[in-house]
Amino acid sequence: MISYVHCHIGQLPPDYLIDSFRTIDKVDPESRIIFVTDQDVEIEGVEVLQVKDIASEQTLRVMDMSLFADDPNQLWRTSIFRVFLVRDAMYHLKLDACYHFDSDVLMFQSSSEFEHLINDFDGLYITYHNSLEVVFGFSRFGGLEKTDKICSILHDVVFDPALQVQYSSAGMANEMRLICGIMDRNPDLIRRLNIFPNETNIVFDPSSYGQFFGGTHQGHPPGFAHHTHDIGRGIQSGELVPIMIDKKPYVKYDGKEYPIVNLHIHSKVTAPFL
Repeated sequence: MISYVHCHIGQLPPDYLIDSFRTIDKVDPESRIIFVTDQDVEIEGVEVLQVKDIASEQTLRVMDMSLFADDPNQLWRTSIFRVFLVRDAMYHLKLDACYHFDSDVLMFQSSSEFEHLINDFDGLYITYHNSLEVVFGFSRFGGLEKTDKICSILHDVVFDPALQVQYSSAGMANEMRLICGIMDRNPDLIRRLNIFPNETNIVFDPSSYGQFFGGTHQGHPPGFAHHTHDIGRGIQSGELVPIMIDKKPYVKYDGKEYPIVNLHIHSKVTAPFL
């Protein structure tokens, strides 16, 4: 059975998290949807796991780290925590593998369309913005052994300012840059998912396609393409043309339309895409 593991720490978002669950259930009705949270909540069709019931000692140490402790945007902290909590959920439920993505991601393609393309790797497959940032627009944790190794490295990095500078390439030490730094140093643990049209006929959205279709939560309108994203530059140049066909996202490239598995709705306005 295919398993999707969501994770959200703190007050639950109003709508888009539930919308994410709804789209999973629509494209993969036989899948297992798991939600790790510290909130007292029940959601129909979703297995809820409480952080306090599954968190390992390593995870609890990380949740007490000083990194971003005083930052008004606590998402920078909780985004790091969730890597460990996904691992803990896999142990708790004895999962061999699972999909994971941010709470504002919607699914449009069944896993039957792409699982055979990404089940060949027992590490972490993840989408990316550019050479410096990966992002949980979509990911697949392919096994506990390598997930444990990723968590061990990330644990050491978040407690060592010198390592944070190295692994973030002297940028913000957020999970996007730190995990990218781990990948660059450990290609046997982490690989990039396909975000460009190619012979596999399937494309994953890091957030760039979602920003084009729905804008951003900073106020950019639909049609926005971020110049620092590899996909954004492709859209700006006209090489990539995102389009909707029968309410599903595609990207047109070289005269052919390629289905996009997911959309990372950066604006958090998910209703128009349901």
